Amino acid sequence: MMKYYVSSKKSRVSSSILFFLNLFRLTKNIGKISSKAIFNILLFLIIFSGSDLILFGSGERFKRDVLFENTEYEFNIYYIYGSEKGNTMLIIGGMHNEPGGYLTADEYVNISLEKGNLIVVPRANFNTIVHDQRGINGDMNRKFAQNEKPRDYDEIIVENIKQLMAESDVVLNLHEGSGFYIETYVDKLRNPMRFGQSIIADSDIYYSNKNNDNINLEELAKEILNTVNKKIKDEKYYFRFNNHRTSEEDSPHKEQRLSATYYALTNLEIPAFGIEVSQELPNMEMKIKHMSWVINEFMSEFNIIPEYPGAYIDEPVLKFINVSINNQVPISLKNNETFYVNPGDEIEITYVETNYNRGISIDIEGYGGIQDFKKRFKVDKNARIDVKKDKYNCGSVHMVLKREIKETTDEISLSEDYFLIDINNNRLVFFPEEEIKIVRGDEIKIIDISPSLKSHGSISVNFYGYEPPDKSAEDRGYVINTQKDLLPFYSLDKKGEKYEIRIERREGGVFEIFEKVYVNVVEPKLEYIILILNEDKKLWFYNGEVLNLSYNDYLKIVDVKSNIPSDDEFGVKVNFYGFVGRGDGNDMNMEIRLDDSLLKNYSVLEKGERYEIRISRGNNIFGKIYVDLSPKNVTNVDFIEN
Repeated sequence: MMKYYVSSKKSRVSSSILFFLNLFRLTKNIGKISSKAIFNILLFLIIFSGSDLILFGSGERFKRDVLFENTEYEFNIYYIYGSEKGNTMLIIGGMHNEPGGYLTADEYVNISLEKGNLIVVPRANFNTIVHDQRGINGDMNRKFAQNEKPRDYDEIIVENIKQLMAESDVVLNLHEGSGFYIETYVDKLRNPMRFGQSIIADSDIYYSNKNNDNINLEELAKEILNTVNKKIKDEKYYFRFNNHRTSEEDSPHKEQRLSATYYALTNLEIPAFGIEVSQELPNMEMKIKHMSWVINEFMSEFNIIPEYPGAYIDEPVLKFINVSINNQVPISLKNNETFYVNPGDEIEITYVETNYNRGISIDIEGYGGIQDFKKRFKVDKNARIDVKKDKYNCGSVHMVLKREIKETTDEISLSEDYFLIDINNNRLVFFPEEEIKIVRGDEIKIIDISPSLKSHGSISVNFYGYEPPDKSAEDRGYVINTQKDLLPFYSLDKKGEKYEIRIERREGGVFEIFEKVYVNVVEPKLEYIILILNEDKKLWFYNGEVLNLSYNDYLKIVDVKSNIPSDDEFGVKVNFYGFVGRGDGNDMNMEIRLDDSLLKNYSVLEKGERYEIRISRGNNIFGKIYVDLSPKNVTNVDFIEN
């Protein structure tokens, strides 16, 4: 085999020690720490950190180190040790928001090795991955120039990557590049300035003073791509060697002098390559497969013998999430479930289970940052809790404040400003600027406001768009029917869909508005009804559908689904128009026989051939199902298993 490098084994130091070394560098910008203090702390770490300081060749097969855990800068390092000693490869993914890189790197965390070692950093820049935004704090891959005093998270992470490079014999930096690299210009996507489908090096040959030998980067890369390209069916997706000639005066890529591979090559004198799959490949599976083929061949060249991972790219799915409220035993919630808390409660996400183990972040919307795992928050508003794998959504659960007030008093004890409002006889609390969602026909009664809001003096609480009997702007205490009592002209949109409840003061010719909440009014909407036909078949029907039945069939309407609560006096009514029922216009759970007892003059066209099942709220009919009487049996309906 061609000699690409001369191995120079280095002492292996735990990343936890390296982290503290870099942290000490950072703190030197604030104050001096004596060398004796540093020595004593490091000695303490070596004695007491246990298995976290296992060195290569010690018999340990797997180890994980993590910096900045449960923050948006979480930095995970995975060490995979072979049964036999050998070369060490560092695989870096996720310096940029390029999933082909970090998802491929992720797969190499799970393998076991017969010989050699891997150090895998799947997500070097977790913050940029989750935000799906390249270089939030600048391009991390342009921060590898000598920097003895790191001043931010990115620079601390870069210093740690440098130390990991010092433990390695070869470095692979995984990326997705635009277009397709080719030596001569073909078109905008295929030309020498594109990066996709290339193995990038900073030189063709680099002389190592330390090893007194050449590092033949081009020959090694071409060995790899010649093997890999035989596996690629479409020639337009072949890999090519891309020599950036970074050190040369006329290099078109002088910016790469600040990159990870350039640092590894010129400072540590080890082979280092950027592996770029094209962003234009048809799908993520192909990107991972192509990248894995390249990594596997590099491992083979360096005699690192693995059990190869597969391209596991299942859609991320949230299985469940555990939430502790006020430090109590956590409750477990599945995807899209809702839990309720009181204003002022403290919550903490204690555990999350998805179909992936790494790259998971939890964002409590409106609280904290992008990584809120195992952080405690005092709640004062509703929130969606999003679980992500990298930038991909796994699922969400919903946190809702318990606004229903069980006390009969018109005043409650809360430190925040609030509006106390009855909706359909349920007493609820709303905070300034909050939006109240109701269905047209709901009844609203403004009970009162918090004492703190009354401090503004002679104020009124005005549902702007409702006119009370006394024609005043004070609407507290009145029952407002949102179907018939509102004036659309005074709504914010002039369509009767959004109104304000606001605290006003008119005094001395001056008009002021202090706080407000918004009332969003949506129309009643029928989703479906469920009925039982002839005590045998359970069927559902959607708005406007036709049910074809035979004379003497009988049915029972057992359920209705709409956007209106069906379990209170303000709920929906379902009326078989033409059936003589209870007399209240609600025929739910009544046995309705299709015979001469039906009133033909209530049928459509008064012929007794088509009847309507009407779904209404008050006098507002918002859905209809049609029943046609004929010799035919039921057709074109959805059956539900009993």
